Amino acid sequence: MGTTTSYKCCCFHCWDGASPPPKAPPPPKDVGALFSLYAGGGPGGAPHHMDEDGLRRYLSVYQGEGTNVEHLLEQIRRQQLFTLDDFHRIVVFSDELNPPIRHQHRVHHDMTLPLSHYFIYSGHNPYYHAWRPDQRRRRSSSGRSDGSIIRELKMGVRAIEVAMWPYSKGDDIQIHHGWNTPVLLTQCLKSIKKYAFLASPYPVIIRLEDNLQSTNLQKKAAKVVLDVLGDILYWPYTDHIDIEIMHILQWPFIDYFDLHVNTDSNKPLKNFPSPEELKGRVLLSTKTPTPILKKEKSKPNEVDESMVDDTIEKGDAQLQRGKGADDDDAAWGPEVPDFQTEIQSAKKQHDSDVSTRQRQRQRIDDNADDDQKEQKMQPQEYPLYRHLITIRAEKQKGSLADALQKQPDAVWPSLSAKKEAIEKAALNDALQSDPDKVRRLSWSEKQIQKAAEDLGTTIVRFTQRNILWINPSFSTKGYRRPTHLSSNYNPFLGWLHGAQMVALNMEEYGRALWLMHGFYRANGGCGYVRKPDFLMVTEPEVFDPRASYDVFTTLKVKVYMGDGWRMDFKHTQAPDFWTSIGITGVPKDTTTMKNSKATENTWIPVWGHEFSFPLTVPEIALLRVEVHQYNVSEKDVFGGQTVLPVWELRPGIRAVALFDRQGNRFTNNVKLLMRFEFV
Repeated sequence: MGTTTSYKCCCFHCWDGASPPPKAPPPPKDVGALFSLYAGGGPGGAPHHMDEDGLRRYLSVYQGEGTNVEHLLEQIRRQQLFTLDDFHRIVVFSDELNPPIRHQHRVHHDMTLPLSHYFIYSGHNPYYHAWRPDQRRRRSSSGRSDGSIIRELKMGVRAIEVAMWPYSKGDDIQIHHGWNTPVLLTQCLKSIKKYAFLASPYPVIIRLEDNLQSTNLQKKAAKVVLDVLGDILYWPYTDHIDIEIMHILQWPFIDYFDLHVNTDSNKPLKNFPSPEELKGRVLLSTKTPTPILKKEKSKPNEVDESMVDDTIEKGDAQLQRGKGADDDDAAWGPEVPDFQTEIQSAKKQHDSDVSTRQRQRQRIDDNADDDQKEQKMQPQEYPLYRHLITIRAEKQKGSLADALQKQPDAVWPSLSAKKEAIEKAALNDALQSDPDKVRRLSWSEKQIQKAAEDLGTTIVRFTQRNILWINPSFSTKGYRRPTHLSSNYNPFLGWLHGAQMVALNMEEYGRALWLMHGFYRANGGCGYVRKPDFLMVTEPEVFDPRASYDVFTTLKVKVYMGDGWRMDFKHTQAPDFWTSIGITGVPKDTTTMKNSKATENTWIPVWGHEFSFPLTVPEIALLRVEVHQYNVSEKDVFGGQTVLPVWELRPGIRAVALFDRQGNRFTNNVKLLMRFEFV
C-alpha cells in the first residue's frame, strides 16, 4: 500500500469514497488519433466504433504483437464493437494487454551460453544491528532465518546466501541470519527446495558462507545436502554416478566416496554450464575448503584471521551515504549515487580504513607465532564436501602484491601510500584469469570502487569467463545509527563492469533496490539477463566503463495521465500529483530526475509532459519513474514508482504499472499512460 498524509491546505476538494468517483478525463488526443486511424476512418476521419478487424490491425501493425494477436483478441472478443472510451479503457490503458516491456512474461534471451554471460538476480543476507529498532522488530518478527530466503525465492532471486554455523547443542549445523531465529541446515534446505522454482525454472545458486570448523561438520553438511537436494543438486561429479542410486545408498556411498575418491581428481570447471542445461537444478558455491587446523590447545583470546576479514566487511551500513539525508528518505530511500560518486567515496574512505584494518591485523600478528606452535594439520578436508561445490571461490595467488609487501617501508613516502599500492596490486592479482579453469571472486562494494579507478577494463575482461560477486560494504567505524533508510549501493557499479552477481539487501527498500527490481524485469523476469554484447567483446578492445561514447539514440518519453490511487490511498482529500523521470546507466547517460508540473486536486491526474534523454549505451540503461504527492506543509508523499529496462521498452503508447516502496503491485492497479519513442 502507498503511504499518505493529510494535506492541511483547505483548498483541497474532499471525496469520501461513498459518493460516485470523480469523472474520468477524456482519452488523450494521441489515443483518439490511433482510434480514428485503425477504426477505418483514416487520419482525417472520426469513426465512432472499432470492429474486430480494426482492432486486429491496431494490434499487429502499431503494437507489433505478431503471433500474439489472436490471443489478445480472445481476451477482449466479448465486446464486438469499441467506442473510443472502450478502446482507451480496455485496450490501451491495460498494463496486462498493453505492457511497456517486450515479452514481459516470456523468456526470450539465448539461455545456452555459460553462466558468466548473464547477470544473475542476487540477494545479500545482511548482519543486522541494534541501531535500527524498527528493523529489528520487523525482522525478528518475520520468523526463522530461512524466512528472508523464502521471500527472495518468491521474488525470483536466483543467487542466495546461506550462513552455516556450528550448532551449540550437539553435532549439527544451523543457519543464522541476523535477528531472526536460527534454523537447522536441514530445514533451510527443505525450504529452498520447496520454493526454488516457483518464480523461475532457471538454476538457483546457493552461496554458502562456511563457518564450520571441523571435518565432522563438513561431513554432516555433505550428508544433509545430499539427503535434501540430491535429486536436484548439480555438481561436477554428477556425470559419473547415478544420483538415484547415490541417494538410496546415502551413508554407504558417502563412506565409499570418503575412502576411494582422491580430492585432487575433482578438477575445477574449465567453463561454466549454461542456465538452459541447469534448469530445475541447485548449485553450491563457496570457497574451496582448506585443510582443517586441529588445535591442541585454544586460547581465550584466539582470533581466526579469516573471521577478522569478514568482521571488518560486515557491521553497520556505510555511513557516508547517510550524511545529509532528510526525512523524505524514510519513504524513498536516498538518491542513488552516480558512478563517479561511488568511486570517489572509496578514495575518501581509504585512509581511515587503512588504520582500522592495521589495528585488526596487529591483534592477529601478536599471537601468530604462538598459534603456529599449537596447530597440527589434518591430512585433508572431507572429500565429498569439496566435490559438491560447483562454483568455487578461489583466491588467486598474489605476485605483485607479495613483492610490494616485502619492500622496506623506507622506500615509500608514507605507510598509507605503501598500503594503497599493495591493495591495488592485490586487486589486480585477483583479476588474473586462468585459461584452464573458471572461478568466482567475491568483492565488497568498496573493493570494486577501488578497482574501478584504474582496473575497469581488467574487471570487464575477468568477468567474461569468471563470476564476480559484489556485496554491500559496511563501515569499519563501529555501529552508529545511520540517518538514511537504505544501506544498498548503486548496482550499476558492478553491472557496468560485467559483474554477474551484484547482491543487494532485499529488505532495504529504496531507490537502489528499485533499480534491481527493474533490471530483472527483463527477459520475462526469469532472474537471468544476458549481458549486452559489448561486455563480451575482446577485440579490438574491451569495453571501458569510464569512457565517453557518442550518442546512439534518443529516448522520448511522454507521460499522459495516471489512475488507480483513489482505491489504494486515503480518500479524505484529492492530492496534487507530479511525476519525476530519469535515466540510470553509463556515466554519460545518467541524469538527474526531471519533474513534471503538479496537477491540482484530482485523483486522475493529466500531465501531457514530454521528456527527452540522449543515450550512448541504451543496452544497459534503466528508465526511472516516480510519482509524488505534493504537500505544501510537509515533505512530498510517496505515490508510486517503477523502473524499466530501456533495451526492452516497446515503442508506442503503453500502460505502465506502478509499485509500492517494497516493489509490490498496488492492490487496485495504480498505473500511468506513457508513450516511448526512439529517434
